Amino acid sequence: MEETEILELNEKPTLDRLGDEKIEETPVIIGNVEKEFLPLGSVVLLKEASKKIMIVGFLTSRMDDESTVYDYAGCLFPEGILTSDESLLFNEEDIEEVIARGYENDEVKEFNSKLKEILKKGEK
Repeated sequence: MEETEILELNEKPTLDRLGDEKIEETPVIIGNVEKEFLPLGSVVLLKEASKKIMIVGFLTSRMDDESTVYDYAGCLFPEGILTSDESLLFNEEDIEEVIARGYENDEVKEFNSKLKEILKKGEK
């Protein structure tokens, strides 16, 4: 699997909470720009793991290390998020098996396209 790298740029596009593009002082991720992100709610089993993880977010970094950005944020399944500081961060290559895909509709497809556009802009 291709390793993801981070570019340091002056202006960095990201998605705001509504999925619209904005410019922000955060790293831009480049790497596999044609990847299809699994939808929210998807349940996966990570390599060498015994508990399932449910995807709850995308392109997230740790508070103590904002230079590394992960493809996904997740929580334990079926427990969910028990406290506000619990979040499991992982990349596409860490997934061994997709147990169940989350809900998908046109809105999800459009959001996935916007994520791809942001990744492509980071390549330039």
